[in-house]
Amino acid sequence: MRNLHSKHRLTPYEKGLYYELVMLANKLRWPSVFSYSNSELCYFTGMSEKTLIKSRDRLIKAGILYYKPGKSIIEIGLYSFDTPFDTTPHSSGDTTEGTPVNTTPNPSADTYINTKTKTKEKIKRNFEEFLNIYPGKKRNTNTELEQFLKIFEDDYQNAEKIIPLLTPAIQTQIQQNQQKKNKNQFVPKFPYLWRWLQERRWEDTDGEIKEETPICNLPIIKDNVCHS
Repeated sequence: MRNLHSKHRLTPYEKGLYYELVMLANKLRWPSVFSYSNSELCYFTGMSEKTLIKSRDRLIKAGILYYKPGKSIIEIGLYSFDTPFDTTPHSSGDTTEGTPVNTTPNPSADTYINTKTKTKEKIKRNFEEFLNIYPGKKRNTNTELEQFLKIFEDDYQNAEKIIPLLTPAIQTQIQQNQQKKNKNQFVPKFPYLWRWLQERRWEDTDGEIKEETPICNLPIIKDNVCHS
């Protein structure tokens, strides 16, 4: 990806689209041709359809990607990393040799996309729970969630492992800050949520709240006094 970026100067959107397509191709064991709908790509990359089309066109012009649009909502677009599509019109039943003509969506791709959709929905539900109690400044759920997923380069499996840690971590930090306030100690405000996530602040606590022993309960130690 680094060499690809240095050669073509890809934007973050273009890199995100390329990475998502590579992940699907890898999951399918690198078929020559695979399908992926615009709506699903927009959902997983967080792009608008206009941005998606613009990013895809740039990858195509760079020679990184080949694409054949679907003819209807039912027939979705086809992608390939190594096989150009023939866009020349032909008479009925006529095809050009070597051109991919199978437009049936790959069942493995459907399984992958369905699993990924369910995973993201689960992540979003847990993330909303965390977002509701975060005391610092924050934006809307979708914006903050996309920011969080970018930390893991949209690797939902790793993100799914971290999500359950967020709510306990922020609850612990809120309690720790309250303890400091009770002792008249300085407590900085919580940062913007995107910064808290970017800096992996959920790792700042071991999850334990150590209660101070009240002074009245401390053992009394008598000094040994030497009398002449």
